[in-house]
Amino acid sequence: MKLKSDACNIENAVTSSAAIRRRSAILTGPDRLDDARGRVASALNTSTSLVSIESHCIGSVGWVLRCTGKADGTQFFAKILLVDPFPVPPRYATPWEELASPEKPQRPVEEQIAAEWRMVREMRSLVGSESIPAPLGYSLDHRTLVFEEVRGTRLDRFVSWAWSKGQKLKSTLAAIFRAGVWLRRVHEFSAQGCETLELLDIEESLHALIRKKELEGTHNGEWALKAIELLARNLGPRTSFHVPVALNHGDFSLPNLIWDSDHEHLWVVDFEPSERKVVLHDLCTIIFELRKPLLYPFTPQETVQICERAFWAGYGAIPEDLFVCVNALATARLFYHSLPRISTLPQRRGWKGWLKATLYKGLFQRYMTARILQGAGV
Repeated sequence: MKLKSDACNIENAVTSSAAIRRRSAILTGPDRLDDARGRVASALNTSTSLVSIESHCIGSVGWVLRCTGKADGTQFFAKILLVDPFPVPPRYATPWEELASPEKPQRPVEEQIAAEWRMVREMRSLVGSESIPAPLGYSLDHRTLVFEEVRGTRLDRFVSWAWSKGQKLKSTLAAIFRAGVWLRRVHEFSAQGCETLELLDIEESLHALIRKKELEGTHNGEWALKAIELLARNLGPRTSFHVPVALNHGDFSLPNLIWDSDHEHLWVVDFEPSERKVVLHDLCTIIFELRKPLLYPFTPQETVQICERAFWAGYGAIPEDLFVCVNALATARLFYHSLPRISTLPQRRGWKGWLKATLYKGLFQRYMTARILQGAGV
């Protein structure tokens, strides 16, 4: 099978968005398999007769058709982008970024493909290929990216927060530890100095975001601000601190970590939001992800705590002021982002959402809030 090998000149192959739109309408029904097979064959520069599609599904938000299969003996995973412009996948946003970019960013589909292709190759050259699936080919005309298919389960699906114990918990901790090791390698190998963060800027941006979200005077707004007050107390008389700048994964969350528990091997995927900025972003993303289960009534607090410890054991020591900042921002986001979403369940899920929101607020929210604050030391 002839695979594309060099993305350095990818811009030379970019066609107009209008042409891509005309050529990339996704078919439905029985024709979808043939359509997907043709797109994958184009991306791999091989014959359609050598491509077989074994499974396919459209993502929950309808942006991507994902399929797996085999091409001339090689197992692959393909992403076919369905919309143009393409919404950039969500990632952790600091309060000041959320204020600056309130709308979800979008890219022309050809730029999205180019960004992901380049970042996968850059990451593999930076930290090695053993943890990142190999990029096999792409087609701009057909909106398709094809990667090596790897064994394993998305870590958010592997983890059973409420019932993890014994061997399952041990395997979960091993995966999270390896995630910390991998992320530290990326940050160290791509380090580019430091950036100074001002405490006053952090406080002002959080106040402004709370006003924008209409959380002033609410418990959620007050608790978010208390988390930042913890940062101020730990900084003492200082008004600023330094944070290393490096290449960030951009969305270092559990769904982007694939865990092969049989071989205890971690794969990291989805690099299209990757960019160079303060390492605060990757660290806040994963700690926020690990801490979200504290919102669930049946998740033991101890499970969340030992998972966080496993990550930090893998990542290694960081300056105390950076550690406190990560803790404060991850906790604040639970209050200004996650908890308020419970109130919107009726609008998003009808009467079932209303029932869930009512039960949660009446029976669980006070207890959940208390243990979040306790865990963060607020």
